[in-house]
Amino acid sequence: MSNLVSFEQHNACAAAIDIGSKKIFVSCDGITVKSYDTFTFSYRKCIEDLRSQQVKKCMYGGYRRLLDCAA
Repeated sequence: MSNLVSFEQHNACAAAIDIGSKKIFVSCDGITVKSYDTFTFSYRKCIEDLRSQQVKKCMYGGYRRLLDCAA
């Protein structure tokens, strides 16, 4: 991939999420991105995956909103 962008990790227990109309994109390490469909089953799988990575917070959108994912 010629235009690969990686991001510095500031919090080991946080993930970045981009929420689109058909897919959501999640990165726990700033390099690897996993996508999920925007259906309830896929959101539940995403939550399961985030919890397995010990993610406690999620940053999403251009507004840098921080969500608590621990609940």
